[in-house]
Amino acid sequence: MMVGESLGPYRILGKLGEGGMGEVYKARDTRLDRDVAIKVLPEAVAQDADRLSRFEREAKAVAALSHPNILAVHDTGTDAGRTYVVMELLDGETLRERLATGPLPVRKAIDAAVQMAHGLAAAHDKGLVHRDLKPENVFLTRDGQVKILDFGLAKPAATGSGSTETAVALTDPGAVMGTVGYMAPEQVRGRPVDARADLFALGAVLYEMLTGRRAFQRDTTAETMTAVLREDPPEFSGTQAAVSPALDRTVRHCLEKEPSDRFQAARDVAFALEALAGAGATASGGVSPPALAATHRRRQAGRVVIASVAVAALVALAFWAGQRWPSRQPPAASPTFSRLTFDRQSIANARLMPDGREVVYSVSLPDGSASLYTVRPGSAAPQPIGQPRTHLLAISKNGELLVLTDASWLGQRLYAGTLARMRVDGAPVALQEHVREADWAPNGEDLAIVRDSKGQDRLEHPVGTVLYETPGYISDVRVSPDGSRVAFMDHPVRYDDRGFVKVVDRSRAVTTLAGEYPGEEGMAWTPDGESVVFSALQPANDVREIMSVRIDSPGKPSALMYGPGSHHIFDIGRGPEDSWLVADRTVFRSIMVLTPGQSAEREYVWHHSEWNPSLSSDGRQLMFTDGKAGVNYAVAVRTVDDPRVKRLGEGDARGFSPDNRWALALFMSQSRLVLYPTGTGSPVPLNTGRLEHLGAAESLSWYPDSAAVLACGNEPGRPPRCYRIAIAGGPPEPVTPDGMAGGWVGRDGRILARRSDGTMAVLSSSNGAPRVVPGVTRADAAFGWTADGRSLFGGRPGLPFKLEKIDIETGRRTPFKDLAPPDRSGVGMIGMYYMVNVLPDGSGYAYRVDRKVDTLYAMTNASALLPR
Repeated sequence: MMVGESLGPYRILGKLGEGGMGEVYKARDTRLDRDVAIKVLPEAVAQDADRLSRFEREAKAVAALSHPNILAVHDTGTDAGRTYVVMELLDGETLRERLATGPLPVRKAIDAAVQMAHGLAAAHDKGLVHRDLKPENVFLTRDGQVKILDFGLAKPAATGSGSTETAVALTDPGAVMGTVGYMAPEQVRGRPVDARADLFALGAVLYEMLTGRRAFQRDTTAETMTAVLREDPPEFSGTQAAVSPALDRTVRHCLEKEPSDRFQAARDVAFALEALAGAGATASGGVSPPALAATHRRRQAGRVVIASVAVAALVALAFWAGQRWPSRQPPAASPTFSRLTFDRQSIANARLMPDGREVVYSVSLPDGSASLYTVRPGSAAPQPIGQPRTHLLAISKNGELLVLTDASWLGQRLYAGTLARMRVDGAPVALQEHVREADWAPNGEDLAIVRDSKGQDRLEHPVGTVLYETPGYISDVRVSPDGSRVAFMDHPVRYDDRGFVKVVDRSRAVTTLAGEYPGEEGMAWTPDGESVVFSALQPANDVREIMSVRIDSPGKPSALMYGPGSHHIFDIGRGPEDSWLVADRTVFRSIMVLTPGQSAEREYVWHHSEWNPSLSSDGRQLMFTDGKAGVNYAVAVRTVDDPRVKRLGEGDARGFSPDNRWALALFMSQSRLVLYPTGTGSPVPLNTGRLEHLGAAESLSWYPDSAAVLACGNEPGRPPRCYRIAIAGGPPEPVTPDGMAGGWVGRDGRILARRSDGTMAVLSSSNGAPRVVPGVTRADAAFGWTADGRSLFGGRPGLPFKLEKIDIETGRRTPFKDLAPPDRSGVGMIGMYYMVNVLPDGSGYAYRVDRKVDTLYAMTNASALLPR
């Protein structure tokens, strides 16, 4: 094709290359005003109805993936008899081009392989197998991102009898598909293949990245096929690559001849490599990968590997001697697991009864309430107990429950309600109102509780004696076995689950045992009272570990169990069963978006780790927090019609400026604000002075002129209030009275603010008296002014979330939109905090959807996990 010619709405700008499956051009999408790549398919495909139909089906499947490590497919079409596929235009080079200059450094090779594994995992989840992964089909962009190309779309043509290319027709049933030297043995034999064939190819590509030479290459195709079937790749010791034994084992585990002996899932490969990257993978590192086939496990001494937890079955990996504690000997008995729950549900809390076998747990319901169940290992099914809207907190040594009645969900696994005590077969007896957490003292009578007091979380033990306070929030309160101390998690920002593990004694002396970790949830004392076991995320590999820390060794936690799943500790029994209650959680997150002028919502997915969505004022750009970008997260931006995502920098995303020039980022634990330019320019740090605890729900918004940010927090020793922070500089300027925890500035300068008692108020000036919005309570979420300045967007979270316009003068509520995805299975409550964003004129909105599924297990012989 010639420059200037058109294929449908695409104008050809130049030729990029050609191959056995057609010619590739750079083109301009005249509808969306962007550059794309277009592959024009050969006539043999375009004129064969069956092959064309299969091609179109595969193109649609790939287009639906929308994964950062897979080349995005935008469109397909036919024009003047020419069939084409439209893809994103990449800037960089193929891995084959990069390998022409020599092998990659070990860490870069691992990083590239991890990204490939994530891309393969996303495709395998959708039932797509690549079947032709090789360096030519891997692209390295200039910003370090890896893209897998030609996923099910382009298979190579023959290049001669002496080449290592195998000629195949596109998706011909029964054909030997792939490239010799990267094909798995079952492919070479022409047998049916599954996702494990891609893992073999990934191992071959990783070997080549590390050594600069192919794992299986001989003079002829037949000899290469024989090598794939019968031989192992040359040892790394004969190359220049500084490859550790652990990395060597990982590569060879991918390259096992039998599919059953390989890694069984791409995510397992990614996890193994990420663990190596975090621990050091050079020849001196010597760290073993976390999951190996049985043949490799038998070769490893000094560790016990616990079976993996997948979505339907626990994948728990316990690391022993030679891993984190080189001097340890393996335990005499390994922990074993009994699955207790089988339903698709989110478990908020679970505790063991005194006998160590019966379990009571509470399930989070989509309407924001909870319900209680009891179950024993081997029982037919869990049995409901108690009244509706009841949430479990703790169980005494006498088998008495502490519960919250009329419980309402706040966030994470947290509820608020009326504290009550009850027997499994009895009715609750109310004790205290407005409590969130509680635990029994060892005597079965005294309590430790957490409640909100004027915007501060207060820990009391016994009730009425304050041991600790924080403007953030406290979770997972556990009294020590001797009653002398209380362990808890201190989270600086509501309700962000990063935090610190702390203990406080009766004299109010506080010791920080571990942190700061994201994803801190779940904690229990060991029966001897010498250690605390807790669960938290490791940001380096996004894996939730179960860890322990000794009270006499603060700051030195030890990892006990981790794996591809999200592991959670609920309780440790004190009976002869030596039981622990653990759960595996699978989380799927996405963002639902309605853009101006559209009639239907669209779903956007990015690693299933996105939150805080917001639209630009024109509705064309979407911003969100990328939760898998490190300990401080990252601000990510994409246009609504382009799957490419751009990370602007670290921080928690808090919205576009009204003029769309800036993206506001919050560093939550540091109470620091940074502006990232959406176009050219440099980041601008804002002067937050001595403000603390920025980042609570509804605490940040923009002034209409884009010249300043409204931020709510507190100066040391003062109650919270809201401040104007100018982009041009200068100290924060107070603009509300004390007791304001968040708000929005209207176009006329009025401020709509949340008060410490949970009500909403309108302020015309910092000296004016707040005018309360009728009918709005703590149970309502709010999302800012409507364009006419008469109402606020808000409502009570639920499923669906019934978004309303609430008149600020009368409190009258007008239904606006029910927010819920088409598929509600496993979806929790919608409408909390920054998880909904509505344009002031109501023409567009975005909201986050969380699907959380927990599986509860009783783990016996669990004390074997603890370091000795």
